[in-house]
Amino acid sequence: WPGIGNYMQKNCQTVHGHPAWKGRDLSEISAAWYEREISIPPHWAGRRISLHIDTLNSYARAHINGQPAGDCRFPGGDIDLTGQCRPDQTYQLSLYVLALPLKGVMRSYTDTAAARDIKGTVARRGLCGDVYLVSTPPGPRIAELKVDTSIRKQQLSLSTTLQGLSANAQYSLKACILEQGQKLITFGSRVFQAHDLQDGHLSLTHTWMPNRLWDIHTPENVYAIEVKLCDSAGKVLDVHAPQGFGFREFWIDGRDFYLNGTRIFLCAVPLD
Repeated sequence: WPGIGNYMQKNCQTVHGHPAWKGRDLSEISAAWYEREISIPPHWAGRRISLHIDTLNSYARAHINGQPAGDCRFPGGDIDLTGQCRPDQTYQLSLYVLALPLKGVMRSYTDTAAARDIKGTVARRGLCGDVYLVSTPPGPRIAELKVDTSIRKQQLSLSTTLQGLSANAQYSLKACILEQGQKLITFGSRVFQAHDLQDGHLSLTHTWMPNRLWDIHTPENVYAIEVKLCDSAGKVLDVHAPQGFGFREFWIDGRDFYLNGTRIFLCAVPLD
């Protein structure tokens, strides 16, 4: 819903307000309810059912027929509805959404000669993207994948979120780096169990330094990585969609910015 800077949203958003809202400034509202009726397709029987929130600012708690079903935080994610929803049934889905600033009081530098403290605000509030009902196969899966690269350490790090693991089963991760569809290198993790995860996350690091780095003058230098979740016998249980990435590293040293070891000069310009 409209927040600070409503003039930027007038051309892309129409607010249908209740008569009681007349004269109310929606930028003052920090919480709101979304609600609609959903129908679960009958062919989703035996599958995992989840609610995918594309872009959220900042926190949402879901309810199915008035009962809590889970929560989600910025920038978005999935809420598992399998236990609350049955195929070929209709439900009332409600989302209680809060717009939470990063800090209650923030330092403003709009006037570089006189910085001042201002109240923290959220410019674009609530559900800022699409919301989907998603059906996926049951069982262990790779829910999220994040790639970090470092030229100073000459290594690639993977951070994965794993779901649906059995308590006593053994698993492993296998990764393959691709360049234009061709395999470059493969590597894997040690054997692990569900209790080895930290809050559902598992990290994997591999030493690697490619010849082609991503840079501001070489944006075409990109790779893709495919990660598989396997059982103790090596059987593939789930495959994450190939994720593109550029091998690069950005850091700050004192007052200087560096990209891939070269000093870089950046300028921040408001889009409006």
